[in-house]
Amino acid sequence: MNTPQLIFSPSESNLVGIEHGVKLEQLLLERNIKCIPIFLDDKNEDTITINGLVLTILSPRQNVVEELLKKWTADKIYQQYQSQIKSADPKITAEGQNLKSIQSILENPPFPHKWEDDLLNSSSIAFLSHYKQISLFFLGDANPELICREMERIGYRYDNRLELDLFKISHHGSKHNTTKELLEMVECSNYLISTDSSDPYYHPSRETLIMISNFGRHSPETALTIYSNYPLRLKRLFTDDELLTINIRFKPVKELTFPLI
Repeated sequence: MNTPQLIFSPSESNLVGIEHGVKLEQLLLERNIKCIPIFLDDKNEDTITINGLVLTILSPRQNVVEELLKKWTADKIYQQYQSQIKSADPKITAEGQNLKSIQSILENPPFPHKWEDDLLNSSSIAFLSHYKQISLFFLGDANPELICREMERIGYRYDNRLELDLFKISHHGSKHNTTKELLEMVECSNYLISTDSSDPYYHPSRETLIMISNFGRHSPETALTIYSNYPLRLKRLFTDDELLTINIRFKPVKELTFPLI
């Protein structure tokens, strides 16, 4: 994400700072690499072109980052994270137990968080990447409703789907960051989830994988591939019978070469 100091926060501000989070900006500056902010507003173009690589920015909008700076301090963000860890249900790690049925998930899908209540993730950078006929979709930890809004703005919808070679799913596959509406705005058979399945959340969520299986393919016969940077703990996500019938190939990878085979 953009560090708030990079975008709006003055150096003397006591709001969210890089000293409280990832040190990426600091490391880049030490190497004399200049950082520039990426966000959407009414003045800036939403595309960046670098040697034939075209990035279409979909998140964050300036108003979202401004709300982050206005309402949150680094201490509050850390306290919220610690609170979520303590409230996480350890029973979800039990293999084969407490798995919601596919029917239950489809009839009562999880709701996205309101972006106003999830400002840190909602201010994540998300973009569409296009290079030499290859289209990739990177959502960071972005809010799916905000992404759908931006996709509609640039002309994509259920009856005019965005064709993709790879879709990097938002927020490690959290059930609150992937929706039926979002999946039905794209045409894709290859997905990527960045996660190590560690506690307290054990991402990806079963609900997300079920949503991808049912709404993220052209037809029920279309085979899907879900790539991940670590092997997924599939026994915690599916029953044995589901793994035989779900028609998804799960493939941990260290790198990908395009076009995908």
